[in-house]
Amino acid sequence: MIHSSTVQPNTFPATPSRVWSSSASSAWSSITSTTFGCPAASPSPRSSCYFWMEDIDHQGISAFGTSGYTVFRNVKDYGSQRDGVSDDTAAINAAISDGGRCAPGRCGSSKKTPAVIYFPAGTYLVSAPIIDYYYTQIIGNPNCVPTIKASGNFSGAWVIDGDQYQPGGVLGCGSTNVFWRQIRNFVIDITLVPASTALVGIHWPTAQATSLQKIVFKMSDASGTLRQGVFIESGSGSFMIDLTFYGSNIGAYRGNQQFTTRNLTFYDVVTAITQICDNGATGLYRHKALKLELFSWNGISALRQLHQLACGTFAHVSVALLVVASNWPNALRRTRPL
Repeated sequence: MIHSSTVQPNTFPATPSRVWSSSASSAWSSITSTTFGCPAASPSPRSSCYFWMEDIDHQGISAFGTSGYTVFRNVKDYGSQRDGVSDDTAAINAAISDGGRCAPGRCGSSKKTPAVIYFPAGTYLVSAPIIDYYYTQIIGNPNCVPTIKASGNFSGAWVIDGDQYQPGGVLGCGSTNVFWRQIRNFVIDITLVPASTALVGIHWPTAQATSLQKIVFKMSDASGTLRQGVFIESGSGSFMIDLTFYGSNIGAYRGNQQFTTRNLTFYDVVTAITQICDNGATGLYRHKALKLELFSWNGISALRQLHQLACGTFAHVSVALLVVASNWPNALRRTRPL
């Protein structure tokens, strides 16, 4: 949770350092000099960015996949430079697609080709969408959170595309059929793209066993901004936690029947959440020009969303909550105390 006492608008907090502490080193040194008859090894010096996932033996296999299929993929092994200057789009998409995986529009679902796509610390410049595949875990270093930065000439509707639209306007996998995926530990930075250009951080129409965790969206609070952090037009269940939105027209546009969210924080956004289907949410919502919009044709769904909203804090806002319903008097008769 970001606390208002320590974070100012339009500033982006640094990721706390995690270092090899003196107490941990002492505890390690106190271990007996022999363990099972072998000399005890001294700990290797570790930087503040150290994360165990990078250097363990990656021995995981796909239970149903072909021999030699690679589950763990480090994007730097596919050529990403992570210097904020070189275009890493092709390298990242190669890491995701490698191995004949279940691609949007070509595969409805599959348990044969799971993948963990790991991003070490760095800034990854992209000029086109990162295309997510079925059964994919996209994970950044949690100790030095990587940044995915859209270039000034970015071409596409969203930086990360969780279900790519196909010819004819249909989703590649179908939102209620997208399972077993996550994105966690990232900064999505789209500040280089003009604010007048419509652009979304993450397109995420998904179903159960999916999540977005610990993501900061750096966008624009310029007048007339067309930024959106998350766009979810349909789906059936997911989890979102510790998402922070800086400057946008809409922080999160959500249409999904079972999403649960916690610890969503918004700074300098026009509308924090536009919610078009039922949702349970807790979190902190703060700063200027912020509101929630709940849409329903008869008012019942909108009020059900209201009923499930817990622990919402609104500060320095002109409109905190806006409910839009075509049959509002009918909805009022169904209102329960909040």
